[in-house]
Amino acid sequence: MLLTDKVRDKDVVHNSCRLKYTAESAAARLSTSPKRNPQHEPSDKKSPVQLNIKSAGLSHTICLICNRKGARSEGFVTIPGKAIMQQFINKNTLLKKNSRCCNTHISEGKFSPETLSADIQGKLRSTTYMEPEQISR
Repeated sequence: MLLTDKVRDKDVVHNSCRLKYTAESAAARLSTSPKRNPQHEPSDKKSPVQLNIKSAGLSHTICLICNRKGARSEGFVTIPGKAIMQQFINKNTLLKKNSRCCNTHISEGKFSPETLSADIQGKLRSTTYMEPEQISR
């Protein structure tokens, strides 16, 4: 059925046809829209700030302490705020919020002494990028 045909109440448009039409019309809109030059547009968004602080905690499925792969059902826990602060104070390493580790590394909401004395085996970044709103004086 063409869009120029008369449409009746009992006519049906198949989903594959609808998706094709939507994709084609979106491509047509993009090709006819004026090109923007980002250099000439004012930017309200502030750039992230680079800090010379080591950081870790990119994955929800790999323990950032021992680098073991697993999931919440396999004894992984979200690292509590107290443990994140403890790691930052003792090791000068910032852990990403909602990072996970094996539950054996946590005791009473903090890292166990053995965990603190060990080096992080997960991926460490030498610099950290933070949004200006996340940094307080």
